[in-house]
Amino acid sequence: MNDPWVTALLRGRWVESLLAVTALVAVSWPLGELVSTRPWIGPLFGVLLLVVAAGSLVRMARVPAWLVLLAQVLALLSGLAGWAQQHRPADESALVAMSALVRQGIGTIQTYAVPAPATPGLTFVVLGSIAALALVVEALGVTLRAGALAGIPLLLVSAGAASGSGQALDPRYFLIGAAAWLVLLAQQGRSRLEEEQDGPQAAVSVDRAAAARGNHHRLGVTARVMGLSALVLAVVLPGMLPHLPPTVLVDGRSGEGAPGTVSFTDTLDLSQDLADRSNAPVIRYRTDDSSPPPLRVMSSLTYADGQWLPVGDATSGPFREPFLSPMSTLIYPESGIESTPRTMTVTQNGMRAPQLAMPYPASEVDLGEVGWTWDPLSEAMHVDSAPGTYEVRYHEMGALETLPEEVGAPPEPLADRYPPDTLVNETTEDGAVFTTTPDGMTVAMMYPDGRYETYLSDGTTVVEHPDGTLQRTFGYGGPNTLAVDPASAGVVGDLAAELAGDRTNQIDVALEIQRYLRSPEFSYSLTLADPVEGPDGEPLDPISHFLATKQGYCTQFATAMVMMARAQGIPARLAVGFLPGSRGLDGTRTVVASDAHAWPELFITGLGWTRFEPTPGQRSGTAPTYATEGQQQEVPTPQEVPSTEEPTAAPAVPDTTGGMGAGGEESWFERHAETIGWTALSLAAVVALASVVPLAGRWHRWRSRRGRSPAAWIEAEWTALVDGLADLGVAPPPAATPRVLRDHYARQIQPDAAARDALDRATDRLESARYAARTPELGTMREDVRRVVEWQRGRVTRRRRLLATLLPTSGRTQLGSLLPGRRPHPAAP
Repeated sequence: MNDPWVTALLRGRWVESLLAVTALVAVSWPLGELVSTRPWIGPLFGVLLLVVAAGSLVRMARVPAWLVLLAQVLALLSGLAGWAQQHRPADESALVAMSALVRQGIGTIQTYAVPAPATPGLTFVVLGSIAALALVVEALGVTLRAGALAGIPLLLVSAGAASGSGQALDPRYFLIGAAAWLVLLAQQGRSRLEEEQDGPQAAVSVDRAAAARGNHHRLGVTARVMGLSALVLAVVLPGMLPHLPPTVLVDGRSGEGAPGTVSFTDTLDLSQDLADRSNAPVIRYRTDDSSPPPLRVMSSLTYADGQWLPVGDATSGPFREPFLSPMSTLIYPESGIESTPRTMTVTQNGMRAPQLAMPYPASEVDLGEVGWTWDPLSEAMHVDSAPGTYEVRYHEMGALETLPEEVGAPPEPLADRYPPDTLVNETTEDGAVFTTTPDGMTVAMMYPDGRYETYLSDGTTVVEHPDGTLQRTFGYGGPNTLAVDPASAGVVGDLAAELAGDRTNQIDVALEIQRYLRSPEFSYSLTLADPVEGPDGEPLDPISHFLATKQGYCTQFATAMVMMARAQGIPARLAVGFLPGSRGLDGTRTVVASDAHAWPELFITGLGWTRFEPTPGQRSGTAPTYATEGQQQEVPTPQEVPSTEEPTAAPAVPDTTGGMGAGGEESWFERHAETIGWTALSLAAVVALASVVPLAGRWHRWRSRRGRSPAAWIEAEWTALVDGLADLGVAPPPAATPRVLRDHYARQIQPDAAARDALDRATDRLESARYAARTPELGTMREDVRRVVEWQRGRVTRRRRLLATLLPTSGRTQLGSLLPGRRPHPAAP
């Protein structure tokens, strides 16, 4: 290679650089599954080519490694700055643009679930993160020539991709990255052999055949071991890693069937995608109801910043009661509404405590020995532990041609039912004024701070604050059930008023909103539409975005109806739970994780909390219909409510696990998968730490041989012999000549004939390198040293061999040289 241009190109290590970034892109590719699209692919390749070109061009100039890294960092920042300025206002500086995109990207990560929409901010974060990781791998594997160390960030990125996606990593991604990494190691090995054979010692005679055989043998063994390890890790590790659940409607590794494996998140972020599409069973039950309602788990009355918030703490709160008292069970008899009692028997329960799934309104629950409390505000049950089986009795509203006239009528103030002159105002010592009726019932109250409460005929309270704002609550200090999201109030209010028209009955208004959302204008999709900019140039809020794009899943449909109902003065809340599932041949129903569902509940005068179904029929089945005096019609018999997908398992069969859920159906690996995963990660961390000193030793030996004179190479190999034998318990005598060392080692290790010959040759070559007028050839010096050390390794205990492998003297010396004030090893450059 006498052509200087060819030599310069090889010095740039273009091929190794491309292999390094290819390995990182391969192992990080699954991260793209967390986003709806991959708009960063083109910019990523462009930025990575800048990094590769900058590093390779600077390396061609024979400059220090830190200058190479500086050039690559500047190239990376330049590429990212150029992309950022293309997606931000032109008058912003590159630094301001990048900072704004990072903030937007972090906000998207915190707000959206997988697959999140590819906003410019999220695209920039992913682009910058992958490019920065590629720079780290390239710096370790190419600039610093530590290809083995470059495998550590590759493994960590691969593990992170497997954990973050919530599902097992496809082995192909791991194999592609591992293959690129192995080719990088092989390319480095060949380059080093060429440097050794064509480098500084080219002027002397070298036994190239012997050296090549030894190096090729070690390279082949290393490649085979690494290749086999990569294959095993690619198949085993992704399935063993504990997958971090994305922030979605259902939280946890769903559907395993055993008690306590699935629960709903306390907050429902409207900007998220419903990601859990598993067909694994969650609940199996039997019921005498031919068309059972959804299984309700929890509800929320407060919506803020795109999220539905819990009523209170999951296990305690001021509204907890030890008895079951749904409002509808009390209101039905008062309104003359007939209902049919039904029974549901759960044979397998996969819900995690404190949550429990059951139809609404339930009148009685048998949980065996499990303790429970009832929250009358959210009307949800909280259990102390997950029951394997339980029984629920609930009420099904009877089919009526029409509802009573008073049902759905706007509630009136209780004070309006009495002549004004019969009402009495009483003032308390603290200045509060009570308005009472002749029979002693309080119908209104004025507080000293100016708040005025009016009690309505439906049991709710209207609170008028001094600033003129109104609040509709249940009980004392409850959430405002008429609060409309401020960000979308204008859009929601106008649309609700248009749909309601001249209608005054709550049922009529609700059915019109339900009809509109179930119309062909809207489409059901587990993936949200791309962000839409509002008049101010910022992305629309989640509700306005849904009403504009008309695309979403159950949470979006239910939230939109809740807000439109509230805008029309109808109290409303969001309920979450499961669709009733699919019916097996024996009558047992199976609810799977993908049956997770959300629907609105409106507080209708004369009915109480009443379920509506705005989500399109292909997901939710037939919507409830309630006929009023103004819309006389026969109430249709509810149809079967289908699951999104039929379970892939065989038809449901009766429970044979003794009431302990599906735990008996799980394999040992399934039951302990998470423990195994964390154990594997811990072992990987231990292995990585244990590799630091040996890798440092290899780094030291490579540096001691690279770019030095043949005499220095021989000295470095002799140092490896001294260190290797010292690690194996044979310490050298102080200030000994080569021959004294030889005789000392011969007495201590008692070598066989082949090892003694190797020791003699190594000693003669060292003496010639130190004292002869002409430097000898390297010859088989390295193989002779290895033979002597291996002889002693075979004679010592396993513990000594392990210590020599994990804590070699060369590695400890190299690491010690990095400490302030420490001198490097004598053989180090």
